[in-house]
Amino acid sequence: MKWGGLAVTLIAAIAVGQSSVQTPAPGSKLRKAILDGLRPSIEKDLKQKVIFKVGTIRVYKGWAFLHVHPIQPSGKSIDFRKTKYAEALGCSTATRPTRC
Repeated sequence: MKWGGLAVTLIAAIAVGQSSVQTPAPGSKLRKAILDGLRPSIEKDLKQKVIFKVGTIRVYKGWAFLHVHPIQPSGKSIDFRKTKYAEALGCSTATRPTRC
C-alpha cells in the first residue's frame, strides 16, 4: 500500500449477508467492527496508534469497500518519520514536508 497523502483503500471480507449495498452509520456496530478489523494491520505497519477519517464505507454480501485516511488519535496527521515510508516521502528532521 502507498501512504503519504493517499488514503487506504481496502476490500475486506466480513461476516454480513445482505441483499443491497449498505453504508454503516457512524457509531454502528458494523462500522466499528470493520474499522477495528483494519486497525491492527495499519498500526503495525505505521508503528503508531491510528484512528480513521472515513471517506467511504460500503458493505455488500459479506464484503466491505473502505476509503479511509489513517490519522493519529489526537486528530493530527500520521508522523511518517516513524515509518518505513519516511525515506520515500522525503521525511527527515531537517526537512519536513507537510505529508510527513
